[in-house]
Amino acid sequence: MASVVFLLLGIAIGSLAGIYWYRAKTLAQLQSILEVLDYRQPENISLPVASQLRRKAAQLQQEREYLRSQLKDWQILLQNAPIGYLQLDEDNQILWCNDLTQELLHIENWQPGQQRLLLETVRSYELDKLIQKTRSQKEHQDLEWQFYPSYLDQATDSAGVTLKASTVSLSDRNVGIFLENRQPLIDLSQQRTRWASDLAHELRTPLTSIRLVAETLESKVDVDSVHWLGRMLDEIDRLSRLVQDFLDLNSLEEAPSQNITLRPVEISEIVNTAWQSLEPFASQKQVTLIQNGEGTFSVLADSSRLAQVLINLFDNAIKFSPHKSEIVINSSVKDNYIQLEILDRGQGFTLKDLPYVFDRLYRGDVSRHQDERDDSMTTSNGLGLAIVKQIILAHKGTVAASNQPQGGGRVVILMPQQSAPNIRRQVV
Repeated sequence: MASVVFLLLGIAIGSLAGIYWYRAKTLAQLQSILEVLDYRQPENISLPVASQLRRKAAQLQQEREYLRSQLKDWQILLQNAPIGYLQLDEDNQILWCNDLTQELLHIENWQPGQQRLLLETVRSYELDKLIQKTRSQKEHQDLEWQFYPSYLDQATDSAGVTLKASTVSLSDRNVGIFLENRQPLIDLSQQRTRWASDLAHELRTPLTSIRLVAETLESKVDVDSVHWLGRMLDEIDRLSRLVQDFLDLNSLEEAPSQNITLRPVEISEIVNTAWQSLEPFASQKQVTLIQNGEGTFSVLADSSRLAQVLINLFDNAIKFSPHKSEIVINSSVKDNYIQLEILDRGQGFTLKDLPYVFDRLYRGDVSRHQDERDDSMTTSNGLGLAIVKQIILAHKGTVAASNQPQGGGRVVILMPQQSAPNIRRQVV
């Protein structure tokens, strides 16, 4: 009998020990969970562990609902945004996109929450390269390109749409893409160009007629009126040059390759030709030209167009150069590019003008035009530098304006050296 009592007592003590061990283990696990949840605030330590867990669960549920509400708000904003938005995961599967993106990229049969490869519906080499570049460099990227839906023939220019994509690198190798339809702006620009071209064509005939009448009257008016007829003829010539410049600029913008004829030309010959045409104006201000360079370079270019570039740049430099000063042109070859650097001793460009000096009809600070009151100088119509830019672009080159550290304007032209340089001793 005593053995049975001791057996039952041992079982009871073992059970109590087991229950205590299990309770301690569970309590330790719950406390570790609280530490992971970072909820061991001093005011909650005195509460039972179960109460602390219930409080934390309620807090997490509130945070979840808040985040869900925030996500819904962002999706509503992006859904109604005036630009498209597309988000891809690391495998280029569509995580989310708004209706405008589906319209621009012709994405069909996609629903939120459905993961689908972008390549299944959008075939665009340019967009794929942009996404790859964004993911590899982890930097913001921009691209404007002609997008052709997969069901359209890319040989038909009118079928494509000009889109602009701006990408951002997100966490987990995700990529966000903002899309903008640029086609309305392109159409508006082309319409404006056609309008300006048509107007310029219509102005040529009346300007020619007015000039003929003025020339006829020149021999029939009294001496006191000849001066005014001369001024009239000058203004007619200025308007005629403006019309011709508009036509040249429009033709260069629409079909640059069709408006240049490439042949080997020597830069020094073009420089001398351009300067000689402006030498009478330069002599009035006693402005001289200094040529520096490693030699004379041959390049494939349109000689008349390149001369037009240098005439416009020299004319601009002469206007803003002080009396008895120098204009310097430096020529060199750098990385298979021929570089021409034109320097003047004027006041230079203002900072607000620099981004726009090559825009059509842009005229900068009044101080840069003070010499234009001189009748001996040619008068700018705001198209000269715009024509310079289009001609250089037609030659696959670049042109940029800046200021010299010691003062004065600086224009740099880079043209690809499409033929081997022919270097000989520089003649000064």
